[in-house]
Amino acid sequence: MNKQMTALLRQICLPFLTAAALEVSTSLARADWPGWRGSASNGSTLTGNYPTRWGEDGITWKVPLPGKGGSTPIVWQNRIYLTTPADGQDAVLALDFSSKQAWLTKLGPESSPKHKTLGSSCNSSPATDGKGLFVYFRSGHFAALELDGSIRWKINLTDRFGPEKLFWDQGSSPVVTDQHVILTRLHDGESWIAGFDKATGEMRWQQKRNYETPTENNNGYTTPVFFEHAGRKALMVWGADHLTAHAAADGSLLWSCGEFNPEGTGYWPAIASPVIHGNLPPIEPIDLGEFLTPSMVGGASGLLIANLIQTFFKNALVPQGAALGFLIVAFVTVLLVIFRKYLRVEDVYARG
Repeated sequence: MNKQMTALLRQICLPFLTAAALEVSTSLARADWPGWRGSASNGSTLTGNYPTRWGEDGITWKVPLPGKGGSTPIVWQNRIYLTTPADGQDAVLALDFSSKQAWLTKLGPESSPKHKTLGSSCNSSPATDGKGLFVYFRSGHFAALELDGSIRWKINLTDRFGPEKLFWDQGSSPVVTDQHVILTRLHDGESWIAGFDKATGEMRWQQKRNYETPTENNNGYTTPVFFEHAGRKALMVWGADHLTAHAAADGSLLWSCGEFNPEGTGYWPAIASPVIHGNLPPIEPIDLGEFLTPSMVGGASGLLIANLIQTFFKNALVPQGAALGFLIVAFVTVLLVIFRKYLRVEDVYARG
Protein backbone atom coordinates (compact mmCIF):
# COMPACT_ATOMS: atom_id res chain seq x y z
CA MET A 1 0.00 0.00 0.00
CA ASN A 2 1.48 3.41 -0.87
CA LYS A 3 2.17 6.00 1.82
CA GLN A 4 -0.61 8.31 0.66
CA MET A 5 -3.22 5.57 0.97
CA THR A 6 -1.89 4.54 4.40
CA ALA A 7 -2.13 8.13 5.63
CA LEU A 8 -5.65 8.50 4.21
CA LEU A 9 -6.92 5.32 5.89
CA ARG A 10 -5.35 6.40 9.17
CA GLN A 11 -7.08 9.79 9.03
CA ILE A 12 -10.46 8.23 8.23
CA CYS A 13 -10.44 5.11 10.42
CA LEU A 14 -8.71 6.29 13.58
CA PRO A 15 -11.34 8.81 14.76
CA PHE A 16 -14.18 6.33 14.15
CA LEU A 17 -12.52 3.45 15.99
CA THR A 18 -11.34 5.64 18.86
CA ALA A 19 -14.90 6.90 19.30
CA ALA A 20 -16.09 3.30 19.30
CA ALA A 21 -13.67 2.38 22.05
CA LEU A 22 -14.93 5.27 24.19
CA GLU A 23 -18.63 4.59 23.63
CA VAL A 24 -20.26 3.33 26.84
CA SER A 25 -22.81 0.54 26.91
CA THR A 26 -25.67 0.50 29.41
CA SER A 27 -25.41 -3.27 29.98
CA LEU A 28 -23.36 -5.68 32.14
CA ALA A 29 -20.35 -4.95 34.41
CA ARG A 30 -20.02 -5.28 38.15
CA ALA A 31 -17.88 -3.57 40.78
CA ASP A 32 -15.70 -6.64 41.37
CA TRP A 33 -12.73 -7.43 39.15
CA PRO A 34 -12.54 -11.24 39.31
CA GLY A 35 -9.79 -12.00 36.80
CA TRP A 36 -7.64 -10.85 33.91
CA ARG A 37 -9.37 -7.92 32.18
CA GLY A 38 -12.31 -7.95 34.60
CA SER A 39 -15.73 -9.56 34.68
CA ALA A 40 -16.36 -9.06 30.95
CA SER A 41 -12.78 -9.94 29.91
CA ASN A 42 -12.52 -6.63 28.07
CA GLY A 43 -10.61 -4.40 30.49
CA SER A 44 -13.63 -2.17 31.11
CA THR A 45 -16.02 -1.38 33.94
CA LEU A 46 -19.14 0.77 33.91
CA THR A 47 -19.19 1.42 37.65
CA GLY A 48 -16.94 3.40 39.97
CA ASN A 49 -15.06 6.66 39.79
CA TYR A 50 -11.44 6.17 38.78
CA PRO A 51 -8.55 8.49 37.88
CA THR A 52 -7.91 9.01 34.19
CA ARG A 53 -4.27 9.98 34.72
CA TRP A 54 -1.54 8.48 36.86
CA GLY A 55 0.23 10.77 39.30
CA GLU A 56 1.58 10.91 42.85
CA ASP A 57 -1.15 13.35 43.89
CA GLY A 58 -3.91 10.80 43.25
CA ILE A 59 -2.47 8.00 45.40
CA THR A 60 -4.48 7.26 48.55
CA TRP A 61 -2.02 4.68 49.86
CA LYS A 62 0.82 2.47 48.71
CA VAL A 63 2.40 -0.57 50.26
CA PRO A 64 5.71 -2.34 49.48
CA LEU A 65 5.38 -5.83 48.01
CA PRO A 66 7.57 -8.83 48.90
CA GLY A 67 8.94 -9.09 45.36
CA LYS A 68 8.56 -8.18 41.69
CA GLY A 69 5.50 -9.57 39.90
CA GLY A 70 4.13 -9.09 36.41
CA SER A 71 0.51 -10.05 37.15
CA THR A 72 -2.39 -7.68 37.71
CA PRO A 73 -4.38 -7.74 40.98
CA ILE A 74 -7.99 -8.83 41.18
CA VAL A 75 -10.69 -7.41 43.46
CA TRP A 76 -13.49 -9.29 45.18
CA GLN A 77 -15.78 -7.89 47.86
CA ASN A 78 -13.48 -5.11 49.05
CA ARG A 79 -10.37 -7.25 49.11
CA ILE A 80 -7.39 -7.18 46.73
CA TYR A 81 -5.61 -10.40 45.72
CA LEU A 82 -2.34 -10.63 43.82
CA THR A 83 0.47 -13.06 43.11
CA THR A 84 4.00 -12.20 44.20
CA PRO A 85 7.38 -13.74 44.98
CA ALA A 86 8.03 -13.86 48.73
CA ASP A 87 11.30 -15.12 50.19
CA GLY A 88 12.04 -17.13 47.05
CA GLN A 89 8.57 -18.71 47.02
CA ASP A 90 5.54 -18.34 44.77
CA ALA A 91 2.93 -16.62 46.93
CA VAL A 92 -0.53 -15.08 46.99
CA LEU A 93 -1.14 -11.88 48.94
CA ALA A 94 -4.46 -10.45 50.17
CA LEU A 95 -4.93 -6.79 51.16
CA ASP A 96 -7.96 -4.88 52.32
CA PHE A 97 -8.94 -1.49 50.88
CA SER A 98 -6.99 0.33 53.60
CA SER A 99 -3.74 -1.46 52.52
CA LYS A 100 -3.69 -3.79 55.54
CA GLN A 101 -2.38 -7.28 54.77
CA ALA A 102 -5.03 -9.92 55.41
CA TRP A 103 -2.80 -12.91 54.66
CA LEU A 104 0.15 -14.21 52.62
CA THR A 105 0.22 -17.83 51.46
CA LYS A 106 3.38 -19.43 50.02
CA LEU A 107 3.07 -22.28 47.52
CA GLY A 108 6.61 -23.48 46.81
CA PRO A 109 9.92 -22.39 45.24
CA GLU A 110 9.66 -19.74 42.53
CA SER A 111 11.18 -20.10 39.08
CA SER A 112 13.32 -17.12 38.11
CA PRO A 113 12.22 -15.34 34.92
CA LYS A 114 14.14 -15.81 31.69
CA HIS A 115 14.10 -12.05 31.07
CA LYS A 116 14.56 -10.43 34.46
CA THR A 117 13.93 -6.86 33.30
CA LEU A 118 10.72 -7.77 31.46
CA GLY A 119 9.17 -10.78 33.18
CA SER A 120 8.75 -12.27 36.61
CA SER A 121 8.04 -15.58 38.28
CA CYS A 122 4.35 -14.64 38.51
CA ASN A 123 3.05 -13.15 35.27
CA SER A 124 -0.38 -14.81 35.38
CA SER A 125 -3.16 -12.94 37.15
CA PRO A 126 -5.35 -14.69 39.74
CA ALA A 127 -8.99 -15.55 39.05
CA THR A 128 -11.92 -16.08 41.40
CA ASP A 129 -15.47 -17.41 41.24
CA GLY A 130 -16.27 -15.71 44.54
CA LYS A 131 -15.71 -18.94 46.45
CA GLY A 132 -12.03 -19.58 45.85
CA LEU A 133 -8.89 -18.21 44.19
CA PHE A 134 -7.02 -19.87 41.31
CA VAL A 135 -3.40 -19.03 40.56
CA TYR A 136 -0.66 -20.17 38.18
CA PHE A 137 3.09 -19.46 38.20
CA ARG A 138 6.10 -19.80 35.92
CA SER A 139 7.36 -22.65 38.14
CA GLY A 140 4.31 -24.70 37.14
CA HIS A 141 2.61 -24.28 40.50
CA PHE A 142 -1.13 -24.29 39.88
CA ALA A 143 -3.30 -23.93 42.97
CA ALA A 144 -6.71 -23.17 44.41
CA LEU A 145 -7.00 -21.24 47.65
CA GLU A 146 -9.92 -20.45 49.88
CA LEU A 147 -10.69 -16.77 50.39
CA ASP A 148 -9.08 -16.98 53.84
CA GLY A 149 -5.73 -17.99 52.27
CA SER A 150 -5.82 -21.70 53.09
CA ILE A 151 -4.79 -24.06 50.29
CA ARG A 152 -7.61 -26.09 48.73
CA TRP A 153 -5.32 -28.00 46.36
CA LYS A 154 -1.95 -27.58 44.65
CA ILE A 155 -0.34 -29.33 41.66
CA ASN A 156 2.71 -28.68 39.51
CA LEU A 157 2.17 -28.72 35.75
CA THR A 158 5.88 -28.53 34.95
CA ASP A 159 6.46 -31.76 36.86
CA ARG A 160 3.55 -33.36 35.03
CA PHE A 161 4.04 -32.06 31.47
CA GLY A 162 7.60 -30.72 31.38
CA PRO A 163 8.72 -27.09 31.04
CA GLU A 164 6.96 -24.65 28.74
CA LYS A 165 9.17 -23.95 25.73
CA LEU A 166 8.70 -20.23 25.18
CA PHE A 167 10.90 -17.45 23.82
CA TRP A 168 9.62 -15.22 26.63
CA ASP A 169 8.18 -15.89 30.06
CA GLN A 170 4.80 -17.58 30.56
CA GLY A 171 1.83 -15.20 30.72
CA SER A 172 -1.58 -16.85 30.20
CA SER A 173 -3.94 -16.53 33.20
CA PRO A 174 -6.51 -18.99 34.57
CA VAL A 175 -10.15 -18.53 33.58
CA VAL A 176 -13.04 -19.71 35.75
CA THR A 177 -16.21 -21.20 34.26
CA ASP A 178 -19.29 -22.65 35.94
CA GLN A 179 -17.64 -26.07 36.26
CA HIS A 180 -13.90 -25.72 35.78
CA VAL A 181 -10.81 -23.58 36.00
CA ILE A 182 -9.27 -23.31 32.53
CA LEU A 183 -5.63 -23.08 31.50
CA THR A 184 -3.92 -23.02 28.13
CA ARG A 185 -0.43 -24.17 27.31
CA LEU A 186 0.63 -22.79 23.93
CA HIS A 187 4.33 -23.34 23.29
CA ASP A 188 6.92 -25.11 21.14
CA GLY A 189 5.73 -28.51 22.29
CA GLU A 190 2.48 -30.32 23.02
CA SER A 191 -0.04 -27.46 23.23
CA TRP A 192 -3.50 -27.69 24.75
CA ILE A 193 -6.42 -26.11 26.55
CA ALA A 194 -7.67 -27.99 29.62
CA GLY A 195 -10.37 -27.84 32.25
CA PHE A 196 -9.56 -28.69 35.87
CA ASP A 197 -12.01 -29.51 38.66
CA LYS A 198 -12.36 -26.45 40.87
CA ALA A 199 -12.79 -28.55 43.99
CA THR A 200 -9.97 -31.09 43.53
CA GLY A 201 -7.61 -29.86 40.78
CA GLU A 202 -8.16 -33.04 38.78
CA MET A 203 -7.97 -32.55 35.02
CA ARG A 204 -11.47 -33.21 33.66
CA TRP A 205 -10.71 -32.64 29.99
CA GLN A 206 -7.89 -31.68 27.66
CA GLN A 207 -8.10 -30.57 24.04
CA LYS A 208 -4.87 -30.72 22.01
CA ARG A 209 -4.13 -27.54 20.07
CA ASN A 210 -1.16 -28.17 17.80
CA TYR A 211 -0.59 -26.30 14.54
CA GLU A 212 2.36 -26.13 12.16
CA THR A 213 3.62 -22.54 12.30
CA PRO A 214 6.67 -20.48 11.39
CA THR A 215 9.32 -20.01 14.09
CA GLU A 216 7.96 -18.77 17.46
CA ASN A 217 4.37 -18.39 16.23
CA ASN A 218 3.27 -21.43 18.26
CA ASN A 219 4.25 -19.52 21.43
CA GLY A 220 1.14 -18.07 23.08
CA TYR A 221 0.75 -15.67 25.98
CA THR A 222 -2.96 -14.93 25.60
CA THR A 223 -5.74 -15.75 28.05
CA PRO A 224 -8.90 -17.60 26.90
CA VAL A 225 -12.13 -15.63 26.69
CA PHE A 226 -15.24 -17.19 28.26
CA PHE A 227 -18.30 -16.40 26.13
CA GLU A 228 -21.55 -17.83 24.79
CA HIS A 229 -21.72 -19.27 21.30
CA ALA A 230 -24.99 -20.48 19.74
CA GLY A 231 -26.50 -20.98 23.19
CA ARG A 232 -23.49 -22.87 24.55
CA LYS A 233 -20.83 -21.75 27.00
CA ALA A 234 -17.56 -21.58 25.11
CA LEU A 235 -13.92 -20.53 25.30
CA MET A 236 -12.10 -18.53 22.65
CA VAL A 237 -8.35 -19.04 22.25
CA TRP A 238 -5.98 -16.98 20.11
CA GLY A 239 -2.57 -18.42 19.27
CA ALA A 240 -0.45 -20.28 16.71
CA ASP A 241 -1.92 -18.17 13.88
CA HIS A 242 -5.38 -19.58 14.71
CA LEU A 243 -8.48 -18.41 16.54
CA THR A 244 -10.45 -21.33 18.00
CA ALA A 245 -13.61 -21.82 20.04
CA HIS A 246 -14.09 -24.74 22.41
CA ALA A 247 -17.08 -26.02 24.35
CA ALA A 248 -16.61 -25.04 27.99
CA ALA A 249 -18.06 -28.35 29.20
CA ASP A 250 -15.53 -30.67 27.55
CA GLY A 251 -13.14 -28.61 25.40
CA SER A 252 -14.44 -30.00 22.11
CA LEU A 253 -13.63 -27.85 19.11
CA LEU A 254 -16.58 -25.76 17.91
CA TRP A 255 -14.76 -23.94 15.15
CA SER A 256 -11.29 -22.94 14.04
CA CYS A 257 -10.15 -19.97 11.94
CA GLY A 258 -6.77 -19.87 10.24
CA GLU A 259 -5.01 -18.00 7.42
CA PHE A 260 -4.20 -15.03 9.67
CA ASN A 261 -0.59 -15.16 8.50
CA PRO A 262 -0.74 -15.82 4.74
CA GLU A 263 2.85 -14.68 4.16
CA GLY A 264 4.18 -17.17 6.73
CA THR A 265 5.92 -14.47 8.76
CA GLY A 266 7.86 -15.86 11.70
CA TYR A 267 8.62 -14.49 15.16
CA TRP A 268 4.98 -13.40 15.48
CA PRO A 269 3.65 -14.92 18.74
CA ALA A 270 0.15 -14.24 20.06
CA ILE A 271 0.44 -11.84 23.01
CA ALA A 272 -2.71 -9.70 23.23
CA SER A 273 -5.88 -11.60 24.17
CA PRO A 274 -8.96 -11.15 21.97
CA VAL A 275 -11.96 -9.22 23.30
CA ILE A 276 -15.70 -9.54 22.67
CA HIS A 277 -18.63 -7.29 23.47
CA GLY A 278 -22.04 -8.91 23.05
CA ASN A 279 -22.28 -10.08 19.45
CA LEU A 280 -19.88 -7.46 18.19
CA PRO A 281 -16.54 -8.45 16.68
CA PRO A 282 -13.34 -8.88 18.59
CA ILE A 283 -10.69 -6.46 17.37
CA GLU A 284 -7.18 -7.81 17.62
CA PRO A 285 -4.05 -5.78 16.76
CA ILE A 286 -1.85 -7.90 14.53
CA ASP A 287 1.36 -6.91 12.78
CA LEU A 288 0.79 -7.54 9.07
CA GLY A 289 3.27 -5.01 7.75
CA GLU A 290 1.65 -2.12 5.89
CA PHE A 291 -1.57 -3.92 4.98
CA LEU A 292 -4.94 -3.43 6.65
CA THR A 293 -6.55 -6.86 6.35
CA PRO A 294 -10.04 -7.31 7.77
CA SER A 295 -10.95 -11.01 7.58
CA MET A 296 -14.54 -12.21 7.54
CA VAL A 297 -15.28 -15.23 9.65
CA GLY A 298 -18.49 -17.03 8.70
CA GLY A 299 -20.08 -20.37 9.49
CA ALA A 300 -20.99 -21.23 13.06
CA SER A 301 -19.04 -18.42 14.65
CA GLY A 302 -20.80 -15.48 13.05
CA LEU A 303 -17.85 -13.31 14.12
CA LEU A 304 -15.91 -10.62 12.31
CA ILE A 305 -12.23 -10.34 13.09
CA ALA A 306 -10.87 -6.95 12.09
CA ASN A 307 -7.10 -7.27 12.06
CA LEU A 308 -5.78 -3.72 12.42
CA ILE A 309 -2.10 -3.11 11.90
CA GLN A 310 -0.05 -2.04 14.89
CA THR A 311 0.94 1.11 13.03
CA PHE A 312 -2.52 2.39 13.95
CA PHE A 313 -3.17 0.67 17.28
CA LYS A 314 -1.01 -0.69 20.09
CA ASN A 315 -3.87 -2.08 22.22
CA ALA A 316 -7.04 -4.05 21.46
CA LEU A 317 -10.10 -1.83 21.04
CA VAL A 318 -13.64 -2.99 21.71
CA PRO A 319 -16.65 -1.05 20.44
CA GLN A 320 -18.89 -0.52 23.47
CA GLY A 321 -21.99 0.70 21.62
CA ALA A 322 -23.81 -1.71 19.34
CA ALA A 323 -25.10 0.87 16.87
CA LEU A 324 -21.75 2.59 16.54
CA GLY A 325 -19.96 -0.75 16.31
CA PHE A 326 -22.04 -1.96 13.40
CA LEU A 327 -21.61 1.43 11.72
CA ILE A 328 -17.84 1.02 11.92
CA VAL A 329 -18.00 -2.49 10.44
CA ALA A 330 -20.10 -1.17 7.57
CA PHE A 331 -17.76 1.78 7.12
CA VAL A 332 -14.65 -0.42 6.89
CA THR A 333 -16.45 -2.71 4.44
CA VAL A 334 -17.20 0.27 2.19
CA LEU A 335 -13.53 1.26 2.38
CA LEU A 336 -12.57 -2.22 1.23
CA VAL A 337 -14.79 -1.90 -1.81
CA ILE A 338 -13.51 1.57 -2.70
CA PHE A 339 -9.83 0.83 -2.15
CA ARG A 340 -9.79 -2.87 -3.01
CA LYS A 341 -7.04 -2.47 -5.57
CA TYR A 342 -4.72 -1.21 -2.82
CA LEU A 343 -5.60 -3.89 -0.28
CA ARG A 344 -5.05 -7.61 0.02
CA VAL A 345 -8.08 -9.22 1.60
CA GLU A 346 -7.70 -12.79 2.82
CA ASP A 347 -10.71 -15.08 3.03
CA VAL A 348 -11.03 -16.94 6.32
CA TYR A 349 -13.65 -19.61 6.91
CA ALA A 350 -14.91 -21.01 10.17
CA ARG A 351 -15.45 -24.68 10.72
CA GLY A 352 -18.34 -25.82 12.88
